[in-house]
Amino acid sequence: MMASKMLPQDLVISDGTIESLFATPQHIKIKFRDWQENRWLFECEGVEAYEDFGATGEELGELRQEVVASAKHTRFIFCSAWSGKTVLSVDAKRIKALKE
Repeated sequence: MMASKMLPQDLVISDGTIESLFATPQHIKIKFRDWQENRWLFECEGVEAYEDFGATGEELGELRQEVVASAKHTRFIFCSAWSGKTVLSVDAKRIKALKE
């Protein structure tokens, strides 16, 4: 049962880890463990595109958002805590976080 719901950008994702990633057409589910060992499920809806650069098992430093002017979606960029490089980029209409 999901205990609470919020936006991923409202979470402290520093020192959290992407545990797994599951993609289907138009949807991506990301299992994430935060620095306090809480587990979250990020649900990306209306996915236009995504790029995975070895995100599974990666410790995160930040989650950035960029509005894509030519489309009706936002680019969510998950960055490595160690290198600062992008480990996952998702272009989606929305993303929500559900605490497991």
